[in-house]
Amino acid sequence: MKHKYRLLALDMDGTLLRDDHEVSEETVKWIKEAVRHGIHVCLSTGRPFQDAYPYAKQLELTTPMVTVNGGEVWRAPYELHRRALLDSKLVEQMHALAIETGSWFWAYSVERLYNSENWT
Repeated sequence: MKHKYRLLALDMDGTLLRDDHEVSEETVKWIKEAVRHGIHVCLSTGRPFQDAYPYAKQLELTTPMVTVNGGEVWRAPYELHRRALLDSKLVEQMHALAIETGSWFWAYSVERLYNSENWT
């Protein structure tokens, strides 16, 4: 049977996950059903790999994963395929602009998340 859709790329926060950061049993059921019918299901999220991976594992996904808002692409079984890093001077300029305008800000490095509470 040929399907209209071949790829289902899922955002996580506010889409895949409930407010309690869990995937509902109903959602798990339908994702597994889509995979069973040959649809590629992958996570595409602003979260870093280490925060997204447990959900991919829970859903038994063996597809590539897009993390940190497209900054990283991971191939199955979760080996880094591509990483796009911003120039550190640009990050400094964006941080200064956020401070100047009173905006909320955050950034991911390869190792961790930075925000107003731990910006160095």
